[in-house]
Amino acid sequence: MDYEHVNRGIVWADECLTGKRACGRLAKLAIERFERDLERIENDPDFPYYFDADEAERWLDFLAQLPHVRGRWARNKETFDPTGYQCFVVMNLYGWLHNDTGLRRFREGYLEVARKNGKSFLGAGLGLGHLAIDNEYGAEVYSGATSEKQAWEVFRPARAMCVKAEELAGEYEIEVNAKSLWITSEGSRFEPLIGNPGDGAGPSCATIDEFHEHKTSSMYDTMSTGMGSRDQPMLLIITTAGGSDPYTHTFTPGDLAGQGMTIQFNRPDITGTDRVFSYTGCKVTDWTFSAAAGEFLKLRLGIYGQDEDTGQSLATASYPGNFEPFVFTQGSLTIAGSEVCVKSFNLDGDTVSRSIGTSSAFFTSAPDVFSQLDRQRILSHARPSCAAAQRRTRPRC
Repeated sequence: MDYEHVNRGIVWADECLTGKRACGRLAKLAIERFERDLERIENDPDFPYYFDADEAERWLDFLAQLPHVRGRWARNKETFDPTGYQCFVVMNLYGWLHNDTGLRRFREGYLEVARKNGKSFLGAGLGLGHLAIDNEYGAEVYSGATSEKQAWEVFRPARAMCVKAEELAGEYEIEVNAKSLWITSEGSRFEPLIGNPGDGAGPSCATIDEFHEHKTSSMYDTMSTGMGSRDQPMLLIITTAGGSDPYTHTFTPGDLAGQGMTIQFNRPDITGTDRVFSYTGCKVTDWTFSAAAGEFLKLRLGIYGQDEDTGQSLATASYPGNFEPFVFTQGSLTIAGSEVCVKSFNLDGDTVSRSIGTSSAFFTSAPDVFSQLDRQRILSHARPSCAAAQRRTRPRC
């Protein structure tokens, strides 16, 4: 095997580390982990994983057989030619296996790229791979989203690939239906999913497209918990680097003169008896909003109270309805006319000085030199997994 695509991924990673190619901070960290783990294979006898270049190339070879279904590439009847970053993503997700079981190391992948970088095509191709070459009988592959239009962004090209490549679909016995793809002999299916899967669903692969547009993590949570019955499921989260309509919130401070509030705490004592502490005349002196990519927005308040009262009863808590938590994906900040990506932030406010400022922010950055990837050393670890080989009941791509 010539490892054409694995080599392409290695070259891309090497160019990122040596500064020949621009690379974001998180991508650089993924490359550094890859290099570090290769060293652990050689130097750490307790490291439980190995890199199987044969398995990585098998998945990339399958993707390379899929036809383009839109644009000039489809018009010219070209097949998919994975770019360097796509090769690196796939070889990481599918090339790392467990020493004892031969099962995949990674069960979840997060891919965030700018528009028109082939993320939906890649998601569609990997979904087809989980249907056709993953040797998962009774596979359930879903392209999930909050709307039908969004769910079809991954499923539509996957279906179109099977229609266009009849010979390939026939080789893997894929039946093309209006809203699903089936391998009837194995009871496996691939279909779009709007909302959450019902009870009894056990996804072997789920692709969540445009995750930055999801208002909550409910689909991610449901897909993830439904995979418990699978040996090596895969949850793929693919998203662009921000939406066209960013979340905005405008707040106009009111007059604070004469305003205050009462705050209560219920504190059990050493006997377990609840003790109610009521603080009256409270005012917010300072506050901090903070968030990081993929996390909920948090609020920290600094409060001064005028009096403490232990004689009041605990009030019943009530909450406003029709509110959803805000999940931060990423933002942008313009500095000296240049826009930079914000991955996390703190926003501080002080009701005394009435000043607002950012205390910290982390941006994507160009890479520093870490090390050269040794292509020969990587490929020397390409020993096939016995467990994986036993699962390969279908023709090798």
